[in-house]
Amino acid sequence: MQQEFTVTNKAAREEIIASIDSNYTKVMLEKGFLPTAVVFWETHQSLLKKEDFRDEVLRQLKRFKNKEKLTKYGIGLICGSVFYSKEVFLAFRDHISDDIRLLLDALLWEPSLDAEYIKNEFQIEVLNKKPSWVDKNNVLESRFYLFYASHSYDYESFSGYNYTTKLHLPEMIQVVMRQYYPKPAEASFIPLDKPEPTDYTFSGEQVILSEMPRLILFDKQGSIKLTNSGKVTVSSAKRMRKSLQIQEFYPDDKQLGWIRAWLVSTLFASGKLPKNQNQFHELINYIFNNQYLINYSQCLHLLYDLKGNHNLHWYEKKLGEFYLELLKELPEGKWISYANIEFFIKYNYFNVAALNEQNAKHYLYYSEKTDYGYSEKFYINSATYKPMVKDTILKGSLFSFAAMGLLDVAYNQIDTTTFGKTYFSSYDGLAFVRLTPLGAYVAGKSKIYNPPKINEDDQFILAEDTLMIISKNEKLQGNSEIILAAFAERVSSSRYKVSFSSFMKDCKGIKDINNKIGLFKQIISQELPQNWKEFFKEINNKSTPFTSIGESKILKINENDRELIQLIARDEVLKSLVIKAEGLHVIIKKANYTKFRARLKIFGYIW
Repeated sequence: MQQEFTVTNKAAREEIIASIDSNYTKVMLEKGFLPTAVVFWETHQSLLKKEDFRDEVLRQLKRFKNKEKLTKYGIGLICGSVFYSKEVFLAFRDHISDDIRLLLDALLWEPSLDAEYIKNEFQIEVLNKKPSWVDKNNVLESRFYLFYASHSYDYESFSGYNYTTKLHLPEMIQVVMRQYYPKPAEASFIPLDKPEPTDYTFSGEQVILSEMPRLILFDKQGSIKLTNSGKVTVSSAKRMRKSLQIQEFYPDDKQLGWIRAWLVSTLFASGKLPKNQNQFHELINYIFNNQYLINYSQCLHLLYDLKGNHNLHWYEKKLGEFYLELLKELPEGKWISYANIEFFIKYNYFNVAALNEQNAKHYLYYSEKTDYGYSEKFYINSATYKPMVKDTILKGSLFSFAAMGLLDVAYNQIDTTTFGKTYFSSYDGLAFVRLTPLGAYVAGKSKIYNPPKINEDDQFILAEDTLMIISKNEKLQGNSEIILAAFAERVSSSRYKVSFSSFMKDCKGIKDINNKIGLFKQIISQELPQNWKEFFKEINNKSTPFTSIGESKILKINENDRELIQLIARDEVLKSLVIKAEGLHVIIKKANYTKFRARLKIFGYIW
């Protein structure tokens, strides 16, 4: 959670002065903030005398009264001192005019307020003239110089542009002020035993664990394709959804029915999975903590309804650590409303936007066909920045965590008729979230995780007299073929035969063999029959058949491996590749070495 900032030492007070110096011009301070602060201290001398910072403030006030020229630092000290303690600030708040007090309170929890919004909402006119591209200076009424202004274009394609002005408070002053105001109840999470009724709920913890074998193999086969900018292709996600039978958030919606597959594929594509890990919950833990937190681009992967997001890697702020903190703050097993999450973030955090408004307006747009048949670009503007960018990234992140089983979600159907009018993102329907045991483990809230038992219908039968795998569930036979293709050859609709060559076809050495055996055991999720144990033992025994001597291809056979000695002596293909075999040594031409290894691999030998 955002750390509190205490104004009890000189270093902390210097930060306040520095924030004033960097956000206000000297002219603004001299015309607005400074006179207000001076009058306040002149009328609150008894209050000032009680404070430990009185001497330095009194020195600057004396210089001002004597009409000496103050430095900007001196001005900042007088202005900043009204925030140094709660008693002083509350007295200052009572001292200022009603309209400025209203805006001060409103900006306590907001990064900015639009001048047009202030006019409509509070009936306060803060501008003395309408800003324009050629004249954007001195548009703020000087009595509102307690705040500073920013100006920006809202480009609206062929419709022209709109120039906007926003009022701000320095962030450091907001941090201090927030400690002087009581926080509303929504600043903390309000847990619910069950959510309000929604159109859908999705509990993905057991789902993702059952899907992991298919997803791992799909990833290892290179089936997740990326564009030149690093974005997962839509065709890859849709192929994953169809071929792996991924459970979806909106299973019957043609437009939204591939969103979960998309989110899962982007998380897998954010890095390479470790080869030595075959516990599925640990792989999910790795994906979140070693890939998502470090590499994941929210702008690239979550803003897919918008165009221009491939240009944003220089401007995107990585928010992995914030989302890790957010998961840690969520109560396990209790529902939290999305509105509560928004309030929690608003009252406890700063700067959680992955992309600031200025860059969003410059790069991001969507297209819409006109009545004349051509497509018109609509760039992000002040009105669409929050729903299309900021909210989309937050909601999309929570849906991403749900896709990987870290959260349960409750959500509603959305009207996808017209983007920018009936909906602003594919995640608009999010209403409630609940932290799962897997989410608590991945976030570090709990140290131990006991995976739920996967549905027995997803399991396989291992024959005890042959190396045959039988798929139990006819509905999942398509999945069985995808899962078992890496280990076995299909011989009927529900039967798969394992051999040395089928099991080791994509292995290059002993590490690959051990990883693959571990993955196989995790997928089968049952005690192996004796014949299967012996099969894997034989593979391990055959994994180091030779000792290589020097740079030449002179191989020494292990003296106890009589089967290999006989095989090399009798197999016509091996005999044709060997120059000489004498005693326990075999000499092979370098040109034939790869063929020699490939031939022996058929019989279960690998090194």
